[in-house]
Amino acid sequence: MSQPSFSADEVETRLAAALRRVQPSGSFVSAVRQKMSARPAVQISYRGGNRRALLMVFGAALSLSLLILTAARVLVYFLRRAKS
Repeated sequence: MSQPSFSADEVETRLAAALRRVQPSGSFVSAVRQKMSARPAVQISYRGGNRRALLMVFGAALSLSLLILTAARVLVYFLRRAKS
């Protein structure tokens, strides 16, 4: 299948004919401008004071994982020792 070849000028001409320019009304532009510059009615607050609890949870998880790894290594050590 061969595709029709269009030059860039032909494409520009067809697009200009198909798409007409739209000018928004002044009241719409001013309403959007006002909404963009006004402060939002709802603000999301950030609670940054909970870092100590987050560090405690992270430390507990790290300690638990190290304890599990140590127990697994001890178990492997004793199983290999019992084989020989």
